[in-house]
Amino acid sequence: MLRPAPYPLSHNRMLLQACSNKQTGAVNRALSKMRIPVQAYRTYLFNLRSYADFQNLAFPRDISTAFGAALTELIVQGYILGATKSRKIRPAASRIAFSKLPSADDVVFSWDLASAKAVDSFTSSAFAIAQTLSTELRDSLQALAKDAFSQGLPFMQFKEQLAMQGFDTGNPYHLRTNFDTAANTAFAAGHWEQIKNNLELFPYLRYVALGNDRTCEICGPLDGLIYPHDDPFWDTWAPLNHWNCHCSVEQLTANEAEGSPKLNNPTDVMPKPQVGFDSNPAKLHYLPDTVRTSNPKLTDAKEARLPSVDAGAAWDKDQKINTNGMSKQELLDTYHSKIIEFHNKYEAPDKSVCLIVPTKEVLGKFDSNKYTLQDLRRRFQYLNYLPDIIQNPDEIWDRNINNKPRPHFIKVLDKNVVLVFEAVDGHYEYFNLMLLDQIDKIRNGILRYKK
Repeated sequence: MLRPAPYPLSHNRMLLQACSNKQTGAVNRALSKMRIPVQAYRTYLFNLRSYADFQNLAFPRDISTAFGAALTELIVQGYILGATKSRKIRPAASRIAFSKLPSADDVVFSWDLASAKAVDSFTSSAFAIAQTLSTELRDSLQALAKDAFSQGLPFMQFKEQLAMQGFDTGNPYHLRTNFDTAANTAFAAGHWEQIKNNLELFPYLRYVALGNDRTCEICGPLDGLIYPHDDPFWDTWAPLNHWNCHCSVEQLTANEAEGSPKLNNPTDVMPKPQVGFDSNPAKLHYLPDTVRTSNPKLTDAKEARLPSVDAGAAWDKDQKINTNGMSKQELLDTYHSKIIEFHNKYEAPDKSVCLIVPTKEVLGKFDSNKYTLQDLRRRFQYLNYLPDIIQNPDEIWDRNINNKPRPHFIKVLDKNVVLVFEAVDGHYEYFNLMLLDQIDKIRNGILRYKK
């Protein structure tokens, strides 16, 4: 007997994108409410008169209170949206089974005991999260003041360049990431309640990614996979699977699921969720651990709305090496000599240390034929800037490469030249040259430092 194929994913992706857009609008409104307390605390900081004042820095109470209130509001709104609009994220309404269900447009949300308990469980930790991150903000400001004082930086100069990283109104990436994750987790929980109500008709679930350029290396391989609703698969891989995840699931009838080649058929290499997302918080009614604790925040430049990295200030072009006319062997000899010359320990602005060591692997990095003569001539013009990329980068990102953090130091020289320095276990590993409009591809992971 021919079984019907599941409803095309493209339909549900459009519905999911519409819900995602609503969530983004709610997050933007929450961010706007943070501007007044953040600006008030910035004014307080600017009115301090000496480094000694930073030793007794006041706790940012207004920021913490507004943060907790905004998180709570987003959780409630996200849950209601998930419990109502998610009714559309399912197979075609022409299926006979849907005659037994109300239209999604006719649904009016009403609180029941299960929904009240779920939202209460989420919101109970909202102010704890806000207090933890507000405490981290104060501690980081005190640490910055201590470092600046030890380096002899004039106090007024320190205040002028002081940034409340992740909280500043122009670049609130910590706030946005936490708001976005809390709202989407609550949305998933509201959706999960609807899933439980319809299990008799739709006992299978299918993973639905957005299917656009925001679909990441974690969610891409999961897209379209189908498992029974009570399969252990969903205890690990139910959305959300990472920071700023906007994926969801849809329910399928038994006939639809059993007619799909993706039923109970994992990919060859199953991706690992980011730390703290390797469970089903929508089902268990808690925010991911990484939101509730002080762990570093995984993010993405585009998702976190980080500003673009501008072309650098005046830089010493006399350090460029004239590689025109050099043979490949001459280029490699130049590279070897520079690595040996720069053999040393260098400190980055985030106080991490990186070593350039002329090991056999490092010296032979560019011996392969995959590097063309033209590529090496372009790249090796900038060998003299290797120490400066470590000591004066524009950004440092810890990117997860083969399940291991790999720092990427990014330095922009002008609109056509971006230098990228990669390290492994504190040692120089690779040196690359990119165009400015390409670097968003590598601006993801843990943002360790931003100038």
